[in-house]
Amino acid sequence: MSVTSSPEKSANQAHRLVDENATPETKALFHNLLELSKSHTLFGHQHATEYGHGWAGEEDRSDVKSVTGSHPAVIGIDVMGFSGQPANTVQKEKERLRKVVQDHYNRGGVITVAWHFNNPVSAGGFYWKDSVSKPAVKYIIPGGEAHD
Repeated sequence: MSVTSSPEKSANQAHRLVDENATPETKALFHNLLELSKSHTLFGHQHATEYGHGWAGEEDRSDVKSVTGSHPAVIGIDVMGFSGQPANTVQKEKERLRKVVQDHYNRGGVITVAWHFNNPVSAGGFYWKDSVSKPAVKYIIPGGEAHD
């Protein structure tokens, strides 16, 4: 297996941020990633430090680290544990995820966040149209029976 970087852009194809109103933090991240990409290959992994093959919740562990010696540059978390849960459960999940995020940030990593929000009109999970869920959109838009 080999990994190659993308070809250099010509002078008239300069790398630039699309958002002219990007925050200073976003600009710094963009430029740091651009600089690193010249000599390194970075990749990400969802839930990398939360659980893996045969383990869960172990300090400073990821399957990627077990194989390569370091954690992935980017890790993704999911706040689906906030959806439809009692306040004490949400608080525990916030505390757990806060630690995951802070630990990875302190290692110099990038964090992404997803939210698989539970279907608000069915007893199903976050799947919004399948064999156990109602197709939620028609129920939650104005005029729908579940619109609040």
